[in-house]
Amino acid sequence: MGEGPLGLELRACPACGKRRLVPQGKLFSGEKEARLVLSVAFQRNRAHPPAKQDYDVFVSSPLLAAVCGACGHVELSAAEPQKIWDALLEAEGQRQAP
Repeated sequence: MGEGPLGLELRACPACGKRRLVPQGKLFSGEKEARLVLSVAFQRNRAHPPAKQDYDVFVSSPLLAAVCGACGHVELSAAEPQKIWDALLEAEGQRQAP
């Protein structure tokens, strides 16, 4: 990793190899305060193909983006990955709902 403008830790881009992958950009829709969010649903009973109403554990997390300043490659990640993992465990019955 290398330090870039504003003291940011820049990683090498997996697409072009240049050390210009700007981390932790927040994604917004066209509206000022409307952040893009990753929504995930888990189904407890997988005995049959799921219909929308069969999903009983829902979780969401804001999305973050790392963008390469050289080639434009974009990587997305969840801002709250532990929240998504906990929901999966809840769906599997390994954890009580809060």
